[in-house]
Amino acid sequence: MNDFNISKNFKLREFACKDGSNLVKVDKNLLNRLQALRDRIKKPIIITSGYRTESHNRKVGGSKNSQHLYGKAADIKVSGMTPQTLLKHAEAVGFTGIGLYKWGIHVDVRKNRARW
Repeated sequence: MNDFNISKNFKLREFACKDGSNLVKVDKNLLNRLQALRDRIKKPIIITSGYRTESHNRKVGGSKNSQHLYGKAADIKVSGMTPQTLLKHAEAVGFTGIGLYKWGIHVDVRKNRARW
């Protein structure tokens, strides 16, 4: 289900909620920036969390106004690349929201700049 390309390197299913519902929302700006990031680093990007339903967002401890709820965010990692290096590339392609974690980074396309 949802197993079709929505850009050169991403399939719709990669953004689906991980609660088993297969519900999905993907903001076009998020997709375009992720594709720009993929083109820049020339390595596959693993999306560990894309769209989240409200109940799944609560279950995983997401913030009440999480950009994941609107299909405007993704948690990502790249095999063989440190989160710090990935963050620098995410900055370069223009993500407005970026969070750094041990496992990877959160990127989003919110209106105002945010870093954590």
